[in-house]
Amino acid sequence: SWGGVQYPWSSPLILALAAASALLTALLIRTERRSEEPVLSPHIFHNRTVVIASGVMALAFMGLFGAFVFLPLFFQLVLGMTPAKAGLLLAPMTGGLIVTSTLGGRRVSSTGKYKLLTVFGLGAATLSFIAVMLSSAGCGGICVLETALIFLGFGFGMVMPNLVVALQNAVGIREMGAATATAAFFRQLGGTFGVAMSGAIMTAGLRGLHAGNWSRVAGGGRSLMEQGIQQIAALPPAEREIVKDAYRRAISATFLVGSIIIALAFILVLFLPEHPLRSAHGEEAGKETG
Repeated sequence: SWGGVQYPWSSPLILALAAASALLTALLIRTERRSEEPVLSPHIFHNRTVVIASGVMALAFMGLFGAFVFLPLFFQLVLGMTPAKAGLLLAPMTGGLIVTSTLGGRRVSSTGKYKLLTVFGLGAATLSFIAVMLSSAGCGGICVLETALIFLGFGFGMVMPNLVVALQNAVGIREMGAATATAAFFRQLGGTFGVAMSGAIMTAGLRGLHAGNWSRVAGGGRSLMEQGIQQIAALPPAEREIVKDAYRRAISATFLVGSIIIALAFILVLFLPEHPLRSAHGEEAGKETG
């Protein structure tokens, strides 16, 4: 989040932080391989299903968290809505996610098949994210945007629970807790990285758009971001429209990147193996004992 905002990407501090991240990651892998009770078990990463499911979760949440964070900002700064109304406009996406999570879980329980729903859900989420991007860029109204958000929630609701089922089904009973925690770790890591990345993209977009026209409005992109909604609303009409247009373009750029990331998750999930679901834990435990 500092890169390109508070410090240049080539600054010694940013380069040192990147090097430290690489070094600490290598030390983490080395430590986990030697530990008797590792937090991230290296053994389960030999399982193709675990690797693909964790990667898809990381990518999906990387794109989803960007939408959750910057959609309210778009509603308030560009469409001029109150914070309460901006929050309510996210309710259809959350509702769609809850509905398909419940129905999809029942479907998987009855059929024992999880891959088809996951592929279909990520495909729907990719198309919906593209529609959100186009609508936020000015190619559609609020009705189009809300419809796209509903289907975005529908898509993600089919993905997350079924990926957890696939991951838990692919490992032994003794590794189920470690595998579930690993998936949660990559899900959170993807979301955290997605928010930071989206913020950097939006800041870079604000600093690069209309530099000659609106640098005098707030002294550049970073100063403009630090202004509150009330200060922006108090600008003269002509300058306010310049600011709103700049935010529209910058936020839609984050949605464009988000749609690309979700598309990568869709491609990756196509390689997810599908194994028959265990009918009971006792049956699997018996197999292990035998």
